[in-house]
Amino acid sequence: MKDNTPKVKSLKPYLQHLPQDASEAIVSTNFAPYLISYLGFSTTERIPEYDTGGGGITDFATRRNLENDIFLQTKSNPFLLIELKGRDINLTENSPSYKATVNQLKRQLLGNNCQAAQWGIITNGSHIQLFRKHGKII
Repeated sequence: MKDNTPKVKSLKPYLQHLPQDASEAIVSTNFAPYLISYLGFSTTERIPEYDTGGGGITDFATRRNLENDIFLQTKSNPFLLIELKGRDINLTENSPSYKATVNQLKRQLLGNNCQAAQWGIITNGSHIQLFRKHGKII
């Protein structure tokens, strides 16, 4: 399967055009695909609205394709989960919405369908934070 995913070299233009009051839907449509491409994942290596299997729905799950295992088709063993928020959601460390979002990501990473997941990202287009899964605690 040929990968026609455009290569993103910088997130700056996408962030500059993202409205300051962008809703989660706008962040999801106008920023997240470019973030995922910037991280090196093609369109067949991402799934929106991924069911974590008991941990809720995450906005995006990604994983590198294997020779006979295209993530978009098999939907198994995600490597990275991405939880998005609107720009109006305060993701400053220790804010109530930050803590709630981190707890949401923790539940998602512990979902039955995410046992292989190693990383999680939370972002609202203004703040972004990467988390690494260590056993059952992130």
